Amino acid sequence: THQINHVVHNINKRGRKGIERIQKKIEEEQNEYDNLCKERQLFVRTRILSLEQESRIVELRKRRDNECLVENDSARVSISDMRTILQPTGWLNDEVINFYISLLNTPQNSNLKSYVFSSFFLTQLLSNNMTDYNYNKVRRWTTRRKIDVFSYDKVLLPVHLGNHWCLSVINFTNQRFEYYDSFGGAHKGVLEALRRYVQDEHMDKKKQPFDVSNWTDYVPKNIPRQYNGYDCGVFMCKYAEYLSRGDSLDFAQEDIPYFRKTMILSILDQELVT
Repeated sequence: THQINHVVHNINKRGRKGIERIQKKIEEEQNEYDNLCKERQLFVRTRILSLEQESRIVELRKRRDNECLVENDSARVSISDMRTILQPTGWLNDEVINFYISLLNTPQNSNLKSYVFSSFFLTQLLSNNMTDYNYNKVRRWTTRRKIDVFSYDKVLLPVHLGNHWCLSVINFTNQRFEYYDSFGGAHKGVLEALRRYVQDEHMDKKKQPFDVSNWTDYVPKNIPRQYNGYDCGVFMCKYAEYLSRGDSLDFAQEDIPYFRKTMILSILDQELVT
């Protein structure tokens, strides 16, 4: 009888500990979920457009396709171009993307000094589906624009892979070549091209070698991901916007409809609307 009672006692003891572990795990997961819900609710509350802003976006749908909305040195955006971002499932075209990212080169509330190239820079540097490197095609690019890439903390370059947009970064502060893909991919050819470019550019403009032997490649996986086949352009623009001012990439797929609207307003006003 004593042995039976001892066995039962041990079973009950182990059972209580198991139940306690499960209860603790449930409490931890519930707290984590509650905190996440609070964060998301706060995020959503701070991401609501005014009626006036919504009305401006609605009015765009009534205008003629060939009508020019805005124009700068980087791009000319018509109503037809704007429909690629107006449509919830639209693929952003070059004009919309280049106009938007050009706004990132205006002074922002950040101590970080960044510069964003247009999408055409990398397609010139790397032709034939991002396989053929040719520095001579972009050698005068920075001269004409009076840009010294080595004076920046970061230089950001959109990557257009035909039917997909990604972002590459020359990070002088952290001495690394970065690649951001909303599908989680990587492109060694682009990273290698950036490595060659900074060496060629430094030799051409500074007349001396530039050592990248200690630089690393950085392809983060824990970044905001897209869960459809058409939002890559918006993700790329937002990667560029957040990184250009040194912010964490703390947005998600659910935020993209709101971002499409603020991008429209930013293009119309020719300044960032957040």
